[in-house]
Amino acid sequence: MKKFNSKIKSLAILTVCMVVSFNAAAQVTVVGSGYCGSQGNNLTWVLTSDSVLTISGSGEMKDYNRYSPSYIPWYSYYRNHIASVEIGDSVTSIGNYAFFDCANLTNITIPDNVTYIGDGAFIYCRSLHTVNFNAANCIYMASNSSAYTDRVFSNCSALTTLNIGDQVKIIPDYAFYKCSKLRSVTFPDSVTTIGQYAFANCNSLTSLIIGNSVTYIENYAFYECTGLTSIASNAIIPPIVAGLSFYHINKNIPVYVPCGTIPAYRQEYGWSSFYKFIQDCDNGIGEVVQNEKIKIYPNPTTNQLQITNYELQENAVIEIYDIVGQCVMQLPCRDVINHVSTIDVSHLSNGIYFLKIDNKVVKFIKQ
Repeated sequence: MKKFNSKIKSLAILTVCMVVSFNAAAQVTVVGSGYCGSQGNNLTWVLTSDSVLTISGSGEMKDYNRYSPSYIPWYSYYRNHIASVEIGDSVTSIGNYAFFDCANLTNITIPDNVTYIGDGAFIYCRSLHTVNFNAANCIYMASNSSAYTDRVFSNCSALTTLNIGDQVKIIPDYAFYKCSKLRSVTFPDSVTTIGQYAFANCNSLTSLIIGNSVTYIENYAFYECTGLTSIASNAIIPPIVAGLSFYHINKNIPVYVPCGTIPAYRQEYGWSSFYKFIQDCDNGIGEVVQNEKIKIYPNPTTNQLQITNYELQENAVIEIYDIVGQCVMQLPCRDVINHVSTIDVSHLSNGIYFLKIDNKVVKFIKQ
């Protein structure tokens, strides 16, 4: 019995030791700390054993130089231990080359009040795969025009995910220039401006969703985004597109726009070069393309439309939609064939309409 009690006691002691050992192993400890503010102690940094670097305080971060990286406080001894960075809400800038060559950094959140992100701030962060961009009014991201300027995310070869916060108003110039692994971007309705070269040469980008408040897409914003397979714009008034914003993008990809806005997009520089528009209407006018097969005349018209250059099938249906996507006329093709491909539209109010046959759509104007 004594031997049994002794074994029980030993087992209990071993269990307690294991729990204490586990708790000690799980405890987060400080690995390194110091100052990183532009004014010295206005910002502090702390790296803990869970690989989180926390920057706190108020104001601007100090700028650093890639050719003297030893002055970056966490560079020499700690940079390869950093997996995540937490930046305080009162920090207003991220310094030049601040996280240069932090090869194991995987994610970063840019807080609301950051207005400046310096040259090469995250250059060579090869494991960085996710950026949460919440900077509401960031106006500078290494945006000078020099070809030798290191962009903020240069050589971040793993960056695939970008989450833009719903308070962000401006995407700065060169913000995600040459982020070649980015797959899709959704701009929330808060965004009004997409800066020049903001996503230039992001050639793995396959889809864009543009929020309803975007008014201006600056020059070269999506230059050479050759992988794009679709664009969706929720802006009722087509955003102004400068210069070569959509240069070297396949113009046959579908462009999704709000109901009734296709004519406006077709007339807006930059958008007018796309051939295939699909408008989002509850009742669905369907797919709208620049169609060379269907010819209608006279256009504009006052009384009748005549269809030419298209072989009408008797079992098909002709539909006419107004500019808000409501079907205002519907008639079998056989009725039109019997009248030498002529449609009477004299009863329609003056305005813009769309004639649809076999899912092909052309625009006409009733005067």
